[in-house]
Amino acid sequence: MMLFLSIVFAVVPIVTYLIILWWLDKYDREPIKLLLLHFFWGMIGAILLGGFLSIKINKVLETFISDKSLIEFFATVFTAPVIEEATKGFFLILTINKRKFDNLTDGIVYGGSIGLGFGLTENFLYFFFSTSTLNDLLTLAIIRNIFSVSVHFISTATFGCFLALSKFKSFNKKIFYLVIGYLIAVLIHAFWNFLVSFNLTYIIGLIFVIASLTLIFGLIQLSLSFEKNIILYEMNDEIANGRLKPDFASVISNYKLRNTKGWIKENLRKDYINLATTLAFRKNQLRNIKSEKIKNSYLFEIEDLRNKLNQIELQAEDLFFTD
Repeated sequence: MMLFLSIVFAVVPIVTYLIILWWLDKYDREPIKLLLLHFFWGMIGAILLGGFLSIKINKVLETFISDKSLIEFFATVFTAPVIEEATKGFFLILTINKRKFDNLTDGIVYGGSIGLGFGLTENFLYFFFSTSTLNDLLTLAIIRNIFSVSVHFISTATFGCFLALSKFKSFNKKIFYLVIGYLIAVLIHAFWNFLVSFNLTYIIGLIFVIASLTLIFGLIQLSLSFEKNIILYEMNDEIANGRLKPDFASVISNYKLRNTKGWIKENLRKDYINLATTLAFRKNQLRNIKSEKIKNSYLFEIEDLRNKLNQIELQAEDLFFTD
């Protein structure tokens, strides 16, 4: 029974968080497969790699420090944050060059999904091995699903933000953003672990997590506002240059309107929205690309997107636009 409840209390809240996170990225939602790939890395890959490295480091510490309580404190405040943020963030470094990983919101979504996956497995282990009664399980589930998981989400989402900011920078700046993002992620994690290690500072830790979550979700809203402005600007540019029809392209930056039936044939609407949104982002990104090879590939993709949009517009007959 405790095994079943441990699985339920670990899986249901985290999967709910993941769905909400994916849904928040409203203008250009990430492919489910890529999102789950990051989630499962956190749930399995980062856990296994992090656990292995932490055990090795703790064994080394035991040769220098005899006080077990000191080793435990050092492992909690230093080893765990350094190792876990490295193993979680490692996968983001591998996927940052994917075209779908293209803005600040994506960094939060992909980084956050890794953190949620990591938190799911960690929660299950705590629930199953550290509780013996239903009351203990419920208490621990509430605390960990609200606060501890949030720390993993916040720290890896922060690292994802910095990687997203670095994507179109020079190599030296990429390294700078990577290092700064990683250090901030480690500090967030270490600060939380330190605060909850003492009864006197535990409440400060809870306040810290709430404030950090507020900041992250505020950052998501700010990033979405930037995305809307990018789409609006680029669609107006396409209309002004006669590349796209105004009755269709002018709808794309309005989230509510573009998800309303009637402005284009229903069987064409989803494809038109996705292609037009991608076109807007690719045009915006093109201005920041330094490599001629990459720039040419983006130019080719932009022309291909325009052609596909034009084909959809040709298929759209008897259409009307409602403001």
